[in-house]
Amino acid sequence: MNPQEWKTMPVRELIAEDAPGFWGECPTGNGDIHVLRCTNLLEDGRLDYDELASRSYTPSKLASKRLERGDILLERSGGGPDQPVGRVGYFDHDGLFGFSNFMQRLRAQESVCMRKFLFYQLWALHADGRTAVMQHATTGIRNLDFGEYLAFRLSVPPFCEQAKIVEMLECGIRPV
Repeated sequence: MNPQEWKTMPVRELIAEDAPGFWGECPTGNGDIHVLRCTNLLEDGRLDYDELASRSYTPSKLASKRLERGDILLERSGGGPDQPVGRVGYFDHDGLFGFSNFMQRLRAQESVCMRKFLFYQLWALHADGRTAVMQHATTGIRNLDFGEYLAFRLSVPPFCEQAKIVEMLECGIRPV
């Protein structure tokens, strides 16, 4: 049971904005950007910036698909028999980055929750195996039922508690 000050809210109410990924066009060498893929997601929620794809985006696509520090990337398609979809990664890098079409960018509703707190809640959702029931398999690929994901209810404490939880997780009591 949550303390009285905590709320239980659907994920959709914790997100200010979401956008599907975009693969882009073949790199031109002029204005290309890095595009993060599901292969860049690590199990602990970090992103691997070593193996990056380069793609070309039009200025309008770049404006709508560019990643900002604190964005959360959600794996919508992929996975495998031993790895359900629904992994998340926390974007904490500078530079021009986009994200592939098998991913969804989530931005926290900062009037309700801290970015890192939302990330850890969504990371735990997958790590605990709760996204496994939200997936559907088609011809060898697994897809996350995004509507079901957005409807999933999470516990949200007041900001002071969120900050304490994030601080504990960032100080090494991080889920692995």
